[in-house]
Amino acid sequence: DWNDFDYTEPYYGEYTIQINKTKKRRIVCKAFRLEKDGMLQLVPMVYCIITNDFEKSPKGAMDFYEARGNSENFTKELKDDFNGGNPSHKEFVKNEMDFLISSLAYNLYHVFQQTILEEKDQTIRMNTYRLKYQKIAVKVIQHARQVTLSFSSAYKNKTQFTQYWNKVLQI
Repeated sequence: DWNDFDYTEPYYGEYTIQINKTKKRRIVCKAFRLEKDGMLQLVPMVYCIITNDFEKSPKGAMDFYEARGNSENFTKELKDDFNGGNPSHKEFVKNEMDFLISSLAYNLYHVFQQTILEEKDQTIRMNTYRLKYQKIAVKVIQHARQVTLSFSSAYKNKTQFTQYWNKVLQI
């Protein structure tokens, strides 16, 4: 059925291997072509998983493992970008409160990501956002009930920052 792969939809395939006399494993593959500059790339992207689950369809198995991988990435982002994995107190209740605050900040950032950020910035993690848009050199000028930000001439994301700032002010 690999020959039926027409590049418009991902191809899902499987085959079974036997490691020893008793253990059978199933290899599930997903293949798809990526477009770059309006042209299909020559070599398809291929993802494979090895599983002992023979119940799910190849697409179902791949979807399950992709969702699991996404969940692990969310946990890693919570721990790394929002300090959600480092208990800093001896008392459980204080650590629980720290974790809840980290979780709230994580969820607020994701709402911000989906409502304010655009295109490629919707996929960046919080640490990258901080580097691009928060750790910048600006001079704050207050005059006649108006606040003006004067950016460094070396800051290359000024236009995007201003666009995001105006979107936030409209909320």
